[in-house]
Amino acid sequence: MTGLEKIINKIETDNADKCDRIISSAEKQAQEIIDKAVSDAQNQADDIIAKANKKCGKIAEIDLSRNQQIQKQAVLSTKVKLINDVIEKASRKLDSMDDSSYFAFLLKLIEKYSREGECEMLLNKKDFSRVPEGFVSKAKETALKNGAVLTLSQENADIKNGLILKYGLIEINCSFDALIDENREDIKEKINSLLF
Repeated sequence: MTGLEKIINKIETDNADKCDRIISSAEKQAQEIIDKAVSDAQNQADDIIAKANKKCGKIAEIDLSRNQQIQKQAVLSTKVKLINDVIEKASRKLDSMDDSSYFAFLLKLIEKYSREGECEMLLNKKDFSRVPEGFVSKAKETALKNGAVLTLSQENADIKNGLILKYGLIEINCSFDALIDENREDIKEKINSLLF
């Protein structure tokens, strides 16, 4: 091999080594760029997935809360309906009492609501016409226990059932509807505790 050939061979070898190093360096840089791009893409994907999961979680919480609220409202509505049905049935039962039970109940109302003073008892037209014998004297005795001097008024009360106790200008409405309305919240609480 001549000197020129050696020089050319050396140049070729040096060039080949230099090319290999450049290519190797370029491949390494390309791989680093690819690895960084993959890593960045994975980080972005993980971030997007995390945000989507968080958003889905919030949507699920809102839907769960909304569904629980709807369920509570349905339960409450059912409870209210049941309680109102019980009150309505009790009212109908009071309306359908036989005469003996009905007038005995009126005596209990007089006992509970009469108070000291002169008092007129007003009945509706139907009840006035069917007052059983001895009822007025029992009503007077019952009222007298509370200091009330009771008389049966000839005036009819404009009520469906029950009675009105009138002390001058003051009237105590003891109709079944008025008593139920006046005590509705207490009645509801008692029914609620019994049913639920």
